[in-house]
Amino acid sequence: LDPAVWRRFDVHLEFPLPTKAEILAYARDKAQKFSVPVTTELRQMLAKRMSCADAEQLVEDQARRMILREV
Repeated sequence: LDPAVWRRFDVHLEFPLPTKAEILAYARDKAQKFSVPVTTELRQMLAKRMSCADAEQLVEDQARRMILREV
């Protein structure tokens, strides 16, 4: 988007990043849906400040790795 787009909108919304506890809770929920264990390694990666989308990607990547190991 070019800078002119911001002149066309009066409202700016800021979405702060979730807390570490919120990210872990979100990731645990997603991991349960994929039957992925929340390992120490995964928890260490989730401890970094990130968005829910980033956390979901980590869980999906873990699920893919598990599937590939089983094949």
